[in-house]
Amino acid sequence: VGREQILGANNLSDSVVLIDAETGKELQHFNLSQHRLIPAEFPYGVVISHDGNRAWCSLWNASKVAELDLVTGKVTRWVSLAKPESATDPGSHPTALLLSPDEKRLYVALANADLVGVIDTAKAEPVAWLSTLLPAQKSGGSIPNGLALSADGKRLFSVNAGTDSVAVFDVEKLAAGTSPSKPQAALGFMPTEWYPTALASCGGELLIASGKGRGTGPNAQR
Repeated sequence: VGREQILGANNLSDSVVLIDAETGKELQHFNLSQHRLIPAEFPYGVVISHDGNRAWCSLWNASKVAELDLVTGKVTRWVSLAKPESATDPGSHPTALLLSPDEKRLYVALANADLVGVIDTAKAEPVAWLSTLLPAQKSGGSIPNGLALSADGKRLFSVNAGTDSVAVFDVEKLAAGTSPSKPQAALGFMPTEWYPTALASCGGELLIASGKGRGTGPNAQR
């Protein structure tokens, strides 16, 4: 207690480790492998509860989120998110994770499904789905990969690398009866620079990181 700790997702070893930031000592090791070969699950992102007792890890290649007990070092629950029926079909690719202020919801960006899944953290199951597709967009490819909440927790922002946009959702009252095939639509979209990859909400403003800058143009830019 009182010592800083680091939780890291190891993509190529299908594991998550909790490390003492001062000494570098490994405090907990979570084996997330569920297949004979490694890597298979590809842990991507992690988020920790405010009390430091629980954490969640998105599994890019498994279309799941793993819930971790940081005290006991055990994987407590698995949550599937738009997992394909066939093992050879592409998955939903969970990426960014974000807890609501009261930690009752866990928002998960699904980069290959054009969705944000909303997990009830008490039940460990998805309770709502949000579409990151632009209005009238027929083909997929919005690639949501970053999430942020407004200060009051009423608006969720999803940064979409494939469409250079930020989708805005009303999450104060989530629509009932949503599903991966019939998700809740966004309130609107904000344009960004080329291939946005992360965002943060700060003081009433959104800070957006663009993976490919401003896009193409003449060489002699000034």
